[in-house]
Amino acid sequence: MNLASRIGHIVLVTTLAGCGPAGLEQRNAKMNPQMSYFSNAGDEAMPMELNISTEGECTLLVRTNRATPQYADAGVFSLKMRERKFRPMIKALSTPEFAAIAKPEGVQSGDVVRKLSITPDGGQEMTRYAVADKKTAPAFADGEQEALKIVAEVRKHPEHAIALDEVKIPERINRGEKTRMTFTLRNPGSKPVQIPHPKVWAEKATQAQLVALRSDIPVADLRSHHQVFQALGPEDLQATDGAGSSEEVITLAAGKSVTIAIEKAFDWTVGRYDVRLTFESALADEEGKEVIRCEVVSKPYPAACLGAAQPTAK
Repeated sequence: MNLASRIGHIVLVTTLAGCGPAGLEQRNAKMNPQMSYFSNAGDEAMPMELNISTEGECTLLVRTNRATPQYADAGVFSLKMRERKFRPMIKALSTPEFAAIAKPEGVQSGDVVRKLSITPDGGQEMTRYAVADKKTAPAFADGEQEALKIVAEVRKHPEHAIALDEVKIPERINRGEKTRMTFTLRNPGSKPVQIPHPKVWAEKATQAQLVALRSDIPVADLRSHHQVFQALGPEDLQATDGAGSSEEVITLAAGKSVTIAIEKAFDWTVGRYDVRLTFESALADEEGKEVIRCEVVSKPYPAACLGAAQPTAK
């Protein structure tokens, strides 16, 4: 067989191989569907979103940890998962029962809503809903259960995130006198993040706040005036201790933290309180591009406000 014949033989064999069962299977193989899960059950203004690509790239947006106090962080979480991990969710969202779920009526802006979506390869997106004050369809509950399993797994892999650590609030606060406290913000993610320096919080819509609720009054007797919202602003700043700080931006490399000291006089009604600290800010990447706006909330800390009695509002 001459050279030209051998080349022709090789091309023919290769072409025939591509037409075999394996080749046809490869050409006809469908990609996994895209899927997503949305819930504003934790905070109506700061919903959680999970997006799963056809390649299994899972991106989780956690805008607040208010409803999940076991976690100290919020932000963007990312993980590539093997198909076997999200195959149960595909199965749950591909049933006739899931497709038959009717869209709830009378949903208003601000209502607590959860959504599950699936977009098959080459198909149209299908979204089904569940509303807090209405019975959840069993098929939706099955899909949501699988979605939350993925959320729990991806939640372990922060990418651009912020955590609220080591809040130090004195157990005794003298009413009307300046009190010093500190809190530490940490980057638990795999990538650097930027947050505004306390000096420019007002300009950048960044907020730190103490929320104090009376703990010496029975729950049934609590009223709105028994809760205090105390803003902490640039005028209360005493110091920042952390690498990568400038006049306007604090850059936190992966695993790094910054401690912020505040000194402020509190004119609260005398009594015992459970005090939480909340921090809300935009998170930017190392280039300064905003990635997400999120909030972190601390656990409650006991504190007593001491001093001359103050009239209780009626």
